[in-house]
Amino acid sequence: MQTDSVLVASDFLLSIDVSHHAKLLYMILLSKTTKHGTTASMREMARLSGMCINTIRKAVIELVNAKVIIKYSHVAGEQGVYGLTTCKKKAYNVAVPLFILHNRTIQPLQKVLYAILCVYKRIGKDDSCYPSYTTLGHALGVCKRTVQRAVNGLRSLGSIQTKLIRAADRFPYLQYFFVSFTDFGDSEDIETTKEESAYRKLMCHIRQEEQEKEVVDKKKVCEGA
Repeated sequence: MQTDSVLVASDFLLSIDVSHHAKLLYMILLSKTTKHGTTASMREMARLSGMCINTIRKAVIELVNAKVIIKYSHVAGEQGVYGLTTCKKKAYNVAVPLFILHNRTIQPLQKVLYAILCVYKRIGKDDSCYPSYTTLGHALGVCKRTVQRAVNGLRSLGSIQTKLIRAADRFPYLQYFFVSFTDFGDSEDIETTKEESAYRKLMCHIRQEEQEKEVVDKKKVCEGA
């Protein structure tokens, strides 16, 4: 079944034991998972994630060592086959949109940052969240300055909005708001897999047939009247 997002365990995204490169690769592999398993080539993972192949290789090793994925042996030149561990408790999962994960205009660190913000959004009581640069940097494994640049990048792309909150009893802090995916970016910026492309073509064909049938039915009604 075609989905527009992947479900990722919150504790995995917030873990300090896994790099942001490995977290992104895991989400990319999740997006490639079907009922028949998870298969992806190095080039495909690099294209979808925006990371170079050497970084992909290191991230695969890291995920295998962390026992997050299992890499099965395969014939050289063919797609890699992987087994993924997932969180069975749905309450601990967050939905990360494919529009973000597969978007070529968003940098790898920014994609993971968005996913982590989704975790804090789920924890909160409204559609916004308030994590500090220090908190985000802790989960990403980068300094506060790097987090700030990543936040500015997401904001300039239009995927999030921020508001500086000032209060008399505490230091100023940022409030993060999420922008609807349908209002963000351009469809040409999205990398699509062969399965996604085939699905979209099929649905487009079905809708076209339904519209043509509707026109024919209306014509028959008018002629009968």
